[in-house]
Amino acid sequence: MANTITATSGSDISLGLTWKQPSGSPVDISDYTATMLFGGDELTSRFTYDMTDPTNGVMRVLIEGTTPIDIGVYRFRIQITNSVGSSIASQEIVLRVI
Repeated sequence: MANTITATSGSDISLGLTWKQPSGSPVDISDYTATMLFGGDELTSRFTYDMTDPTNGVMRVLIEGTTPIDIGVYRFRIQITNSVGSSIASQEIVLRVI
């Protein structure tokens, strides 16, 4: 099931993600980098992130929207990858820009 976010064109978009093991315990993401998958040029060129509490699996994703994002619906995932190449992808995120 996708998570849906609604944003106004011209606004920055910030969302928090927490990465967890199937058991519910946090994934330590200290050694991970993040990329946006399937966002297209409209979103991926605006994507930045911050590992806000990496030992507890918490990061913040920012999509810069000061230069307005075209109105529409965008679907993407966030993927994190560690230094040995293991990766985890989020569930689909749906961004509705109005």
